[in-house]
Amino acid sequence: MGEPRPWPGTASTCEETPVPGFRLEFSLNRDRTEAYLAVGAWPAGLDTTTAVALIRQAVLIKFPTRACLPFLSDELPRLAQAKRPFHGQIVARGLPADHGRDGQVEFLVRRPSREFLVKPDGAMDFKTRDLFRSVGPGETILELHPPTAGTPGVTVLDEPIPPRPGRPVRLLPGLNVVTEDGPGGVTVARSACAGQIHVEEKPFQVRVRVTPVLTVNGDVSFQTGNINFKGSAIIHGSVLTDFSVTVTGNLTVYGVIEPGAKVTAGGDLVVEKGILGHPHLGAQNPEVKAFGNIRALYVENARVTAEGDIFLRAAMNAWLSANGSIRIEKALVGGHTIALHSIVAGEIGNPSGAVTEVSAGVSHSVRTRLDLLLKILADLKRQAAEVDKNLIFVQSKGGRLEAGQREQLAASLARKSESLADQILRLEIKKADLALALLEETQATISARRFHSGTTLLIRSSRQRLEVEHVAVTFYQKMPEEVLEFRPYRP
Repeated sequence: MGEPRPWPGTASTCEETPVPGFRLEFSLNRDRTEAYLAVGAWPAGLDTTTAVALIRQAVLIKFPTRACLPFLSDELPRLAQAKRPFHGQIVARGLPADHGRDGQVEFLVRRPSREFLVKPDGAMDFKTRDLFRSVGPGETILELHPPTAGTPGVTVLDEPIPPRPGRPVRLLPGLNVVTEDGPGGVTVARSACAGQIHVEEKPFQVRVRVTPVLTVNGDVSFQTGNINFKGSAIIHGSVLTDFSVTVTGNLTVYGVIEPGAKVTAGGDLVVEKGILGHPHLGAQNPEVKAFGNIRALYVENARVTAEGDIFLRAAMNAWLSANGSIRIEKALVGGHTIALHSIVAGEIGNPSGAVTEVSAGVSHSVRTRLDLLLKILADLKRQAAEVDKNLIFVQSKGGRLEAGQREQLAASLARKSESLADQILRLEIKKADLALALLEETQATISARRFHSGTTLLIRSSRQRLEVEHVAVTFYQKMPEEVLEFRPYRP
């Protein structure tokens, strides 16, 4: 066992046991789970075997079930043989109590780190910061695990040692947080709505709440990073160039949306000032989109899409799309505007003949899908033509190949040609369905107090370029002739 251990400083009891020829001194630690033996002197007339037997007997009498037998059988004879005094030797061991574990909070939504994003190649993305943490409705925020009672121990004298029970953690659910009992006494906290998580932690107490609206007291910039939030948001500044904001609820921007910024709102979008884009990008500008309505002061050179309605004071050289209606209080000049139901503006076009195209009665989402489908069809037809060309070559001029190779290659090309033909047929059917959807009858109109010459109007399948100015009229499609006519417009 090596050198004798130092005398334990935590010894709480000490007693001497008289043994014929010398005295044994026993002591215990504070929780009485270890017993120590000290022998101050070995009598000269006492042989080693007798001394070992006397000590063993004394230890086994005092600690019949907890004695350290390896010490008694191995270490004690060596100490007795050397006739050296010792102290602090462990001769009995109990079992310490396993105290209970305090209640624990397990966060299932990662806490914000406030750090910038590190890309896989090691580069730092300074436009993406981990500042806000949001949850969806019904999402689990945390689980509170109850304290444990612990396991009793036993002293060297076979006395029970009661464990200290763990202390509970108190969960204080705040706004929009609901709790429920889970298995094993676990308390589960869930969000009652989409929003931002706020957590306040104190010793043995945690308070959690969810606010459905994220408030940014300034611009969306390097200070905030890009925002991706489950819920609604209010931005008291602007969304700066090349930053993005994505929310699942409503979004209000008190400043402007600068060129190059990408904004998506799952509900309504309100911009107190304007939405700007790069003049040279046109339809390639990053999209500003809302799945509800969009209301802004003005739009210039930007691409704006709404699944609901669009309400503006003015628009210039913009790409506007709405699955509802578009209302522009003053001027709609240049660009391309498309709405499913109606378009109303103070004036459309301008005296200098800016290219202005306005379309109603067509769903922009259907048109987008149709345009994409046409591109895919063109690519598949190109592939099919190339495969058929190769197949004809193999069949007519494949004499240089061995018969087995020629047949195998021809069979492979034939299977590919058949597969492409099947894909083309299915897409042609989808194209026909989308085309029919575009031609579905709707009461679409385009109205303005003034239409300038040079403006191009489209209502469903009818197209007309205005050669003269029109004042206070509403254009509509006359059926079944499918021509555009107009009637007086009274705002």
